[in-house]
Amino acid sequence: MTVRMENKVIEKKLKQIIAASKPEIKIENIEKGTQLHDYNFDSIDLMQLIVEVESEFEIEIDAEYFVAEILLDYDQLYNLIVHSLNQ
Repeated sequence: MTVRMENKVIEKKLKQIIAASKPEIKIENIEKGTQLHDYNFDSIDLMQLIVEVESEFEIEIDAEYFVAEILLDYDQLYNLIVHSLNQ
């Protein structure tokens, strides 16, 4: 039996992961349209973010999605998680 995670739970967890990775980001400032590159995520920060996302959501993000334009865009990252969870 598969239990699907609700979108609000996914969103809350993703925001917590992002805020934990960059203390200067307030959780309430993370919303649709947020561009993570505005918070100076470098390649190491990005890899740590992906490791945390994969661990928290028990998913594996395919290498084809390892593109900054996807991973540093909150909306695209959120959609990637939802898509991965629903496979």
